[in-house]
Amino acid sequence: MGKNREAIDRKFGWRDKLGYLFGDFGNDFTSKISREQFCEIAYNMLRDAIGVDTVNLAETSFSDTNNTKVLYLAQEGIISGKGNDIFAPNDTLTRAEAASILYRIGRHCGVSFTEYNGTPFADDAQIAQWAKANIYYVVSAQIMSGTGDGFAPLNPYTAEQAISTIQRLYNIIK
Repeated sequence: MGKNREAIDRKFGWRDKLGYLFGDFGNDFTSKISREQFCEIAYNMLRDAIGVDTVNLAETSFSDTNNTKVLYLAQEGIISGKGNDIFAPNDTLTRAEAASILYRIGRHCGVSFTEYNGTPFADDAQIAQWAKANIYYVVSAQIMSGTGDGFAPLNPYTAEQAISTIQRLYNIIK
């Protein structure tokens, strides 16, 4: 993990002093991040930002993961599965899913989001209704941004994007 932290510091100009970065992305920050990896980062950031406890997780379960960090986020309404008690921990996280998780984390921590007053993304019609408001809220808060051609809601989320957006959200919370 030491080499990974050095690479992150070189790439972003800051160190993972808070310890919430997870995974060995090596020097390839363009690698796709899984749903479970992002939840690990999100939980660890919440632990450092506001303090969290994973007790009483019996109410929440998925048939395909026992990860207490994932279960905590589900219990708090920050993440959801894909139906039928499936979380799909190894599936690649999409940009729309990431935006929704980031928004829910912010709300969980008391962040007041403002309405987006900009021009809708060129691919706004491709954004699912369940994610649309969340995407525009995190864009308005400057936690996420578009890709140049739109928002690309179904594109994979990368390690670089995960690290950058979690850090931005942490800065807003703190």
